Amino acid sequence: MTTDEMDLFEDFDEGGGRPRNPGMVWNVLTFLTLLTTVCLLGYFVAIFVNPYSGLNPFPPPTLPPTLGFPTATPTQPFATLPPTWTPSPTLTPPPTNTPPPSPTPSVSPTPVLPSASPTPTATPPYGLQPGVPAYLSSQIWHPDQGCNYLGVAGQVLDVNGQPLVGAPIAIKVEGTLADTAISQVALPGTAPHVGPSGFEVMLADHPIASSGTLYIQVVDLNNFLPLSEPVYFGTRDSCEENVVLINFQRQP
Repeated sequence: MTTDEMDLFEDFDEGGGRPRNPGMVWNVLTFLTLLTTVCLLGYFVAIFVNPYSGLNPFPPPTLPPTLGFPTATPTQPFATLPPTWTPSPTLTPPPTNTPPPSPTPSVSPTPVLPSASPTPTATPPYGLQPGVPAYLSSQIWHPDQGCNYLGVAGQVLDVNGQPLVGAPIAIKVEGTLADTAISQVALPGTAPHVGPSGFEVMLADHPIASSGTLYIQVVDLNNFLPLSEPVYFGTRDSCEENVVLINFQRQP
């Protein structure tokens, strides 16, 4: 017990319990009241400041944590490539043994056989005299017939250009004229008005135009084998050109 408390009890007399000094008692009570008030005020202030303090017998419910947005994390910068990329050196394989080149067999040239020369053809013994065929008027040899004539005439000459008389040859004329078949034979020397070895074949009684449908040829008199190439000729429908002149000449 403290000294103040002991003094308080001494203030009461033993007989009536009344304090010796009543003012002192009220002072003590006032002080205790103030102290209690200050303590209570401090208690409530502490609870007001921190409601979740352990001094609060009725703490408020705990609030759920608020959802916070994530803090933006800086992205990792792109890796910077070096200015140039230098490839790492590769291993060079060791040189391989190259087999020596095998000898290439030489190709023997294929012998070229001489081509067979064409068998030369025999030149016919008779050919055309230069400058023929020619066209004449029948008035030269047949003035009495006027224009009523169409024929072919000529001579057979030797290698020197002279009339060939007595040779065993004939003159053959064949073909078509105005859809009419022609096939006649004349002997050299039978038309002396043409020349010593002259021949003449009448084709029609009037001039008729034709183009290459008739041919004349020298043949062997005995077997009629050809002694010249066939010579195709045309005729004209003019009285001034109604005789076709064709001369054959012996070839050297």
